[in-house]
Amino acid sequence: MWRGTQIRVPTTHPLHPKDIILNTHQGGFKRIFETSESYDPLQYPLLFPYGEPGTYDLPYVGNPVDSNGKPLTMSLREYESYVLHDRTASNSLILRGGRLTQQYCVDQWAKCMQERLRFIEKNQLQYRLETLQ
Repeated sequence: MWRGTQIRVPTTHPLHPKDIILNTHQGGFKRIFETSESYDPLQYPLLFPYGEPGTYDLPYVGNPVDSNGKPLTMSLREYESYVLHDRTASNSLILRGGRLTQQYCVDQWAKCMQERLRFIEKNQLQYRLETLQ
């Protein structure tokens, strides 16, 4: 006999920021934003046991520059593609984390999408002007 399914309703709002708030030794609080290089080691201590920062503003090899003379750096998507690439000689904890790796991948993809949306929002006027011309 079919009894139906149970639906689990989320208890938190899905659009709340995922920032981490630390209680400092001085008695205050410090907010670690989702885009900070310290976020991943604090959120995933099993994948980053030494607390190494997950940085993605790394310059490209050869230091190419854009039209304004600013050095080109890797995007978050490019950095995560590099980190998640399976190498035969490497024993990456990130790739051997099982379900935690899956959660890490989902969070990184959500961060990439959020970064893309922030870029579009920041440059929205420029895109509108291009479509009007």
